[in-house]
Amino acid sequence: MNVLVFGFRGTIAEKVAKELHDTADVKIIASSEQNVERFISETDFSAYDYIIGMGSYSGHDKDKVRVEASCSNQFRNDKTRLRKLEIPYFIEPKGIFKFARGIGNSWCNLVSYALLSKNPDIQYTFLHIPKSQSYKTVADEVRKVLLQLA
Repeated sequence: MNVLVFGFRGTIAEKVAKELHDTADVKIIASSEQNVERFISETDFSAYDYIIGMGSYSGHDKDKVRVEASCSNQFRNDKTRLRKLEIPYFIEPKGIFKFARGIGNSWCNLVSYALLSKNPDIQYTFLHIPKSQSYKTVADEVRKVLLQLA
């Protein structure tokens, strides 16, 4: 089973992704439009059975890792021609994971929308990881999910 895990540099997502190096290919993305575009254009997503994107989360409900269910073409506060896409998540909202529809309008949303727009048939999940979570615990739980999928 081929798995790609990516996270944003300098966040808890980077730490979780690096913990999963034994289970998946790992890519770390710097938070810039140019780096997101490069990641999308240079990665062959069809080579992977599962893809997990991760970002950090600092919102009010920090008790669990959020499994995001939708994204949009909104980046920052630009609502021009707003279009939404469903994220075909494969990590079920149970245990430390919960279902969410609040991906926001920053890098996490931008990368998810760009990825799914160009690759609508992939198996993709985006996780928002609270900064207060233990990155090792989150990595262990993601690893368990991936082992069940194998």
